[in-house]
Amino acid sequence: MKCLFLPFVALLLADVIWAAETILWVNKPTLTFEAHSKSWRVAFELNSPSDVEVAIVDPNKSIVVRHLAAGVLGPKVSPPLKPKALAQKIEWNGKDDYGNPVRNASEMAVRVRVGMSVSLEQIVGGDPYAFYSGEMGDSDHSPWAICGLEAKSDGKVYVWGHSSNLGPPALRQYDVDGNYLQTLFPMPAGKDLNAMKGWGINGRPDGTYTPKFNGLTDPSLTTTFLDTSLRMARLLPTWDPNHLTFRRAGLRAGGFDLMTINTDGTITEDPAEHLLGPLVTNPPFVFGPVEPNSHVLHSVQGPVFVCPAPDRKSFYLSGVYAATTIYGSLRKIKMDDYWRDGQVWKVDEKTRTAKVFFALDKQDIPTTRKERASAYSGRDGYSAIHGVAVSEDGNVFVCDRLHKRIIVLDESGKTIREIPVEHPDAIALSKKTGALYVTTRRGDYHRHGTVQLLKYNNWRKDDEPAEAIEVSKTGFTRKQTHSYVVVCDTAQGSNVWVAYTQMPVRIYRDNAKGLKLLKDFYRVEGAQRCLGFDRMHVDPKTETVFVQDDRDAVWKIADWKRPRFVKVPLKTASLAIDARNRHIYTRTQRDGRSGNGTGRVARFHLDQADY
Repeated sequence: MKCLFLPFVALLLADVIWAAETILWVNKPTLTFEAHSKSWRVAFELNSPSDVEVAIVDPNKSIVVRHLAAGVLGPKVSPPLKPKALAQKIEWNGKDDYGNPVRNASEMAVRVRVGMSVSLEQIVGGDPYAFYSGEMGDSDHSPWAICGLEAKSDGKVYVWGHSSNLGPPALRQYDVDGNYLQTLFPMPAGKDLNAMKGWGINGRPDGTYTPKFNGLTDPSLTTTFLDTSLRMARLLPTWDPNHLTFRRAGLRAGGFDLMTINTDGTITEDPAEHLLGPLVTNPPFVFGPVEPNSHVLHSVQGPVFVCPAPDRKSFYLSGVYAATTIYGSLRKIKMDDYWRDGQVWKVDEKTRTAKVFFALDKQDIPTTRKERASAYSGRDGYSAIHGVAVSEDGNVFVCDRLHKRIIVLDESGKTIREIPVEHPDAIALSKKTGALYVTTRRGDYHRHGTVQLLKYNNWRKDDEPAEAIEVSKTGFTRKQTHSYVVVCDTAQGSNVWVAYTQMPVRIYRDNAKGLKLLKDFYRVEGAQRCLGFDRMHVDPKTETVFVQDDRDAVWKIADWKRPRFVKVPLKTASLAIDARNRHIYTRTQRDGRSGNGTGRVARFHLDQADY
């Protein structure tokens, strides 16, 4: 009988505190050949229960040829390990992991690893400025959207949008210059457990917690309505410096309900405290079937704009209009409704009662899809009136998209100024300089356009902008989305934040030298483009990781000293790695004859740069 001993057996106890005595070998691992059974036997014994991993290795090549067993010794250990035993004997049939006989089996050794633990070595990715990736595609099946931009009085700026093609959105906090501070959603770790219960969490005895899901197919990481995939909530600006307010999105009842969280990411446990009811209660928005069992629904459409009034007791509401829809598509504009297109409402914060503050002539409003597409420069996501802003002295600035102008109204709703602007979308003012900033937007899914930033030094007399900058192209225009602009005045000048789905965020510094780009979220150093993680595959020989992003693209991480996602020239719905023969197999999806469920299988060379 020949006995072979492993030259080095790793006993790893790092980061593990055992209640029992220190783990010791009672009998060190041996690998012996038994002639009568023509097989090899691994034997070892420990002095106390522990997790173990047993493998046959080739010491000359430093590779594992056969993975034999792994588990925690005790009553529930899986075969071939023996339950309730510290002394173990495992048979090896002399074959490798592929079922092939190992020719030089007598030269092999056994490796038994004991007391192992898992520790975090490094995190790859997690770009805190990522809200969009043009390299992953943009269509009606992509959830990309910037759905909120708000600057608080303390200088903190909040951006709310999708940071992944698949997972939940992100709510991130920045300083006025765009430096990342913290993430508030997905919910932050390290908070008091009781201050996080309102999110919907699984609490643990040690005070840590994990999020609950709304559903297995919708990993929203919360039981609130904050994220519901393509209909994620919208962030609405308020005067409250300590809270953030969100509006539920959707075409059915509850589509304008409000929810509030604290600006540190905590939330009250009692729903009665963080659920605030509808945005407007009197008169209410009308939702639901026009008739019982009908697929035609009463709905409220349009990009929703909200601006707090200086009195801090009311807010202005614009962009919405009443309509009927069928399967989510616009059917009829309801021009006899209180919430008809072409109006601005002033809403009392306390009673949620809305009164018409300004209205365009009803007969001027286009009602057919063709007329609206022509008048508004796009079919979806537009209405007669868009953004609204208020100056410190109470003047109200309204984006009149229908008549291609900015209307300036006094506190009573009387027009005091008109500024010609084509395709106005969002609007903001500098409290420090009085300068007016306007974003313009045109285009839709079939006719892509642009987003521009305009600056007016003196809105009381200027008819032409002092500066006009194209800040983004437009892609697919989802309903109820729009561009955003907010102004943060600093000692160095006014920081003008602009956001739109395909941009996604830019900051311009406006001082005596004019508008200059201060920060572009899409082009920060080390910007991440792989933002979807559908499936992951690992080449066990090189430890190269391949990630599929659910948009047919494949990315890899090969250099673990300086890890980054690198797009590889493969388009596939699925892939498999043959590490032994150094091949990668893919199922093509774009060969002209393949759909989402079918496709050809192609084989590529795993170790060639161009595959």
